[in-house]
Amino acid sequence: MRAKNRRGGFTLIELLVVISIIAVLAGLVMTATMKVRQQSRKVQCSNNLRQIGIASQLYLNDYRIFPYDYGVKVDKDEDEDPFDDEDAGTQGYNHIQLLFNTNMLDNPEVVICGASTDQEASEDEEGIFRLRRMNCSYNWTKKPRGDGDRSTAPLAADRFEKSKDDDALESNNHADGRNVLHIDGSVKWVTSKVYAKKYADLLTDR
Repeated sequence: MRAKNRRGGFTLIELLVVISIIAVLAGLVMTATMKVRQQSRKVQCSNNLRQIGIASQLYLNDYRIFPYDYGVKVDKDEDEDPFDDEDAGTQGYNHIQLLFNTNMLDNPEVVICGASTDQEASEDEEGIFRLRRMNCSYNWTKKPRGDGDRSTAPLAADRFEKSKDDDALESNNHADGRNVLHIDGSVKWVTSKVYAKKYADLLTDR
């Protein structure tokens, strides 16, 4: 009795099953990779804020106040009104700029969150890095802070902005929350909901 010849290779159904399994595995690997990258960026961002916190403590030791720009422009002309810049003293980068002006910070990468699209600042003719909205990923306290403030008072955090369509807070850095630097140098990760409720009114928009 002759044995029936079995055709080699996969049937269409078997091939589809294999492709489906590969697609599921690839999706799991990509999801895990994305989570690792996001966590790595959060850690890098947290380290950035800790360095800013250390520099701010040095600034506090010298000036008895944490960096705070009251609106006087650093690079003003003699005949120019120092208070005519609408952004001066109102945004995070104005305050953080003082750390560069006083040589407490000298690396512009420290003020760029790894998850953001901000670009690194460049040096001017005097060798000072000038910060602007597009090269500083962090905001700052709305009010001057010093030794008399409680240790858990926020000093800086991931920058956020209000959406044009509603009042929701959108981060330029992380999608699911913010790193917050406190005046004691500690950095805490909080969800967007907690940030909006607890910190948004105490820190500048950007």
